[in-house]
Amino acid sequence: MNGRNTALAVIAAVALASVGAIVWALVPASKNEDASASDQSAVSVSQSEAESSAAESVTEQSESSDSSEAESITESAAESSAEGSSDTEKPAKRKFTVDVLLAPLGFRVEKDYELEIAPAADVKSKPSSRLDFQDNIIYSAAVINGVTELELENGDYEICIYPEGQPDNFKRYSWHIDEDTSNKALQLIVTEKVEPGQMMIVLHWGEKPRDIDGYLVGEGETVFYWGREGKHARLDTDSRKGSGIETITVTD
Repeated sequence: MNGRNTALAVIAAVALASVGAIVWALVPASKNEDASASDQSAVSVSQSEAESSAAESVTEQSESSDSSEAESITESAAESSAEGSSDTEKPAKRKFTVDVLLAPLGFRVEKDYELEIAPAADVKSKPSSRLDFQDNIIYSAAVINGVTELELENGDYEICIYPEGQPDNFKRYSWHIDEDTSNKALQLIVTEKVEPGQMMIVLHWGEKPRDIDGYLVGEGETVFYWGREGKHARLDTDSRKGSGIETITVTD
């Protein structure tokens, strides 16, 4: 009886030990699985937070970029508008073709000339002298084959023209430019074929009136379109189509 009880006690102890071992083995595994799941969840959350942070960063950069581009476009538009406004305020320049004609016949000169232009309000030199540095010369160029092109605003100007290399052989002109000014009104007349002891009188005007006549009245003679040849002078050209040129040469 005692031996039987002892055997049962041993079997029971062995069974309890087996159950404890099984429980001990199962419990850590469950804990490990929970810990692994927790770690994976934590990694997943960290990744999610990182992705969210990256997305926010991209969004902020995009918004910042869009904002910068918008500001840049706005500034560019404002500058363009300011430039447009500035250009609008500037007086408009007009392009003219200026002919330099040779009296008495009115052909374009063949030799080269120098042309200088200054605003009339800035000119300090006398009308009997050529323009110089104190007169604020705004345009200076060579006239090739009797023609040149230039751009000027409306206003009053003083002109000086002379053969290339001969500044002392200059002629002074005055221009008034407005909306009605034509190329023909800006023609410049020069003389080259006057003999020593002679003098040429040049009459030059605008497109209207069509006909203006020059008269030279002296002792015992008058030179004009009905009496073109006198003792001491002659009418070289009688122009009747506006602007001239009409010339009288005093021969003695």
